[in-house]
Amino acid sequence: MEVYSSSVEDQLVDGLSFKLHPGSSYVTDRQSVSFFPSGSNVYTTTSGTKILRILINGDDWLDASNTLRVFFDVRNTGTAPLRVLGGPHSFWRRLRVLAGNQLIEDIDYYARTHQMFDILRAQHVRENEDCEGFEHRFDQPKYASILNSNANAATQIAYPGGVVGNFANDFVCVNAGEAKTVSFKPLSGLLNCGKLIPIRYCPITIELELVSSANDPIITQGDNTLGLTGDAAATQSSNTWQIENPCIKVDICVLDNALNNEYAALLLSGKALPINYSSYVTQLQSISGQTPSINITRALSRLKSVFVTLDQALTDAKIADTDLHIRVWKRWWNDFFHPMSYSTGTYASVFELEAQLQVGSKLFPTYPIRTCQEAFYQLRKCMGIESSNFHSMDITPLEYRNHKFVLAFDTEKMLGSAFTGINIKTGSLMTLKMKSTAPAADMPDTCYLVLHFDSILSIRDSGIEVFE
Repeated sequence: MEVYSSSVEDQLVDGLSFKLHPGSSYVTDRQSVSFFPSGSNVYTTTSGTKILRILINGDDWLDASNTLRVFFDVRNTGTAPLRVLGGPHSFWRRLRVLAGNQLIEDIDYYARTHQMFDILRAQHVRENEDCEGFEHRFDQPKYASILNSNANAATQIAYPGGVVGNFANDFVCVNAGEAKTVSFKPLSGLLNCGKLIPIRYCPITIELELVSSANDPIITQGDNTLGLTGDAAATQSSNTWQIENPCIKVDICVLDNALNNEYAALLLSGKALPINYSSYVTQLQSISGQTPSINITRALSRLKSVFVTLDQALTDAKIADTDLHIRVWKRWWNDFFHPMSYSTGTYASVFELEAQLQVGSKLFPTYPIRTCQEAFYQLRKCMGIESSNFHSMDITPLEYRNHKFVLAFDTEKMLGSAFTGINIKTGSLMTLKMKSTAPAADMPDTCYLVLHFDSILSIRDSGIEVFE
């Protein structure tokens, strides 16, 4: 022991080091600025403009990773309170990011993809972001007894608001005729890459498309599409709203002339500024039966991971008139279905779901995932927090097998390292296989697949190139 310990190199501890930390004097100024859309200032799902488009340009450097937020007003155009189920992201169906005229990212089913990664963060982080949103959301801890119960509404426990089984009672987000300003950070790999972006050479356009139905992000008036009458609070809810005054608020940094000229000279010499970022593609496929198999077609050089969430259409056969809470909160973007969702509310092994991803001849994992416990372990491993005592996800065991079930497959050779993902541009067939002994009526009918992969944005004087 003495032999090894005596060979250890001494290092001055921080408490005895009086060397000043390095500075950034080459940044001469920082400004908090706003960018506004061209054209309409009002957006609705029923008529008029549905696509919000904002151009970010200038001569300086964009600090998007730390400061960029999308702000907008939600105006309640009805005569009853507007009750929003989730965060501001739930109003948007699609996100596109363009650099110059080059498409960088295109995330379809955006509200669901954003919601999935939102629940994979810690509870206190989500609560902090509620301060920038609507303050209420359907999966706050105070509503747990309602969301996680499969019992009839008449037998459920009363929650804050005082009405048994009435989920909508205290979801007043925007009063009649009023507007509320909210904001959110877009789920974009480029806008979260950690690099300052030179918008002189790489102007960025952000496009957001509204959801198809005005009822998607809110508690609706009765929701009679299932032949159900609805509870009193739901019938006293507004289902008409519009988006007003959208803008992007972000900080830009001003560099001194010497450093700016160095970057300009580098680009004029024919060299490039490469930016590595992780991006997402979401695909939707219909499935059926107890042994669904899905072929995934997408050519990517470095696939990092695959996230899978399931859904099942809500029909009269799946819900009784007294199960009002399920009908009130369940939407295509916020329900991550598991066959156990319609069990007795307790763990039942007959409803377990087996899953495995195959890419060519390689299997992820080698033996199929067979239990919720193993699925959650694989999810934590994929998120890089499997051995962390400090990082967590806003998911409880009951929620995971009820309405927050996420499957994850990590396809990297070294977890967390860039460019170690599997290459699926070689023509290898990628197949997701699932199996369950649950009754066919309790199996999902829709599968959402999110492919997470490495990309490179190459900024040149002649234009923008994207490699994925």
